[in-house]
Amino acid sequence: MTVSSSVREERTTQTRSDIVEAAMTLFGESGFDATTIDEIARRAGIGRRTFFRYFPTKEAVLFSEFKARQAYALESLERRPPGESTLPALVAVLGDMCDHPIDPARAARIRRVVHASPALRDRQRLVVVDGFGRDLITILAVRDDSLSELQLRVLVASVLECNTVATMDHLLGADRPVREMFDEAVEACRAAWSSLPG
Repeated sequence: MTVSSSVREERTTQTRSDIVEAAMTLFGESGFDATTIDEIARRAGIGRRTFFRYFPTKEAVLFSEFKARQAYALESLERRPPGESTLPALVAVLGDMCDHPIDPARAARIRRVVHASPALRDRQRLVVVDGFGRDLITILAVRDDSLSELQLRVLVASVLECNTVATMDHLLGADRPVREMFDEAVEACRAAWSSLPG
């Protein structure tokens, strides 16, 4: 008897969720650095090899929600209409991320783990922001070869920072839609650049 693809997908999703929950619980109890992959696997009720089928590292588990959201955004960018200008495509994709913001309670849980680990504090931006920026640049360079690498880096850095500002305000308790705050930040960037002399 063959297991249907939908059942397999449900099992895969459940196992991934179990690993993340087990890891986050252990990170909270023992700290990120002291928690081993074997401990996470035991808590999740799986073997070590199964863990590695889902995640390459403990760090990948911790930042999995951010990475999943970013993967979806990158796929969305690749699906944008051919010929669409770079800035509108980038603003649309990162704005769409703001329509489905990360839950503040989950983000706070991750933040507590990161702040308790000096190694993670040093790597968080590299993993969560810088890598995403490089991936965006790679896709945009294929879509539009009229822009230099420097121009793409500046555009991506600017729009990513608008996304970060809106997301952080959301996580700090701002009582406004994240998309609204993102759009406001984008307009502030446009205004700031256009008001500069010569």
